[in-house]
Amino acid sequence: MIEENEGDFFTKMERRIGLYFDMLSNNRKLPFLILNELVLSKERRDFIRENFIKNEGRQQIYYMFDKEIQNEIIKGTIRPIETFDLLINVVSLTIFTFLSLPIVGDVLEKNKEEKNEYILHRKKEVIDLIIRGIKADN
Repeated sequence: MIEENEGDFFTKMERRIGLYFDMLSNNRKLPFLILNELVLSKERRDFIRENFIKNEGRQQIYYMFDKEIQNEIIKGTIRPIETFDLLINVVSLTIFTFLSLPIVGDVLEKNKEEKNEYILHRKKEVIDLIIRGIKADN
């Protein structure tokens, strides 16, 4: 979790999403592996539930993030949104960048450098979309 004194809520969100993008950028096949395993294997879904969802440490991180979201809603910084919905928005927009990379590369005939530019462009776009999507209408 990013410390409270490391900028305002939007700065922290930008940093968090950016770190997630960077992790996937360094492990570009990970979304394919996870998607394949989760879709095809009930045992893997059960494993995820037991070892990630029901894990006390991970639950604590989620509750801390949820508290942060609720506080920002109360302050009027962001519009009302369920924490789970926000996380699903971030995860789905980010993961699709990497799932679409082979299509973008092959169909649009992009070279390695252009694919990297695509990832950087999508990173900026996703961060902007998420931030604009949660900002309160003040």
